[in-house]
Amino acid sequence: MRHLGTLHEAYGFTGQRGHVFVATGLTPGPTDLGPEEVGLVCAPVAYAEFPRLVADGRITDAATLAAYTLLLLERGFSITSVAPRYGGESGDTP
Repeated sequence: MRHLGTLHEAYGFTGQRGHVFVATGLTPGPTDLGPEEVGLVCAPVAYAEFPRLVADGRITDAATLAAYTLLLLERGFSITSVAPRYGGESGDTP
């Protein structure tokens, strides 16, 4: 298990923060969800499938998306490693 970074959930609004870890070789076990966790879904997702789930709007949680960004950075992703998405100069925006 490796620590990837720390996220501040709503900086300037609350002091809540969370630590992001990556772990491999885990085995699912029983859950014991509290009342505030009703509807929580925990499911394995293949690394290559994650971007499609984001693009399809199935993953929208900000902390999850930020944690995924930390994982991308840990794996060597950089903004210069991707072609411009909007067809023009690299500074173009939608």
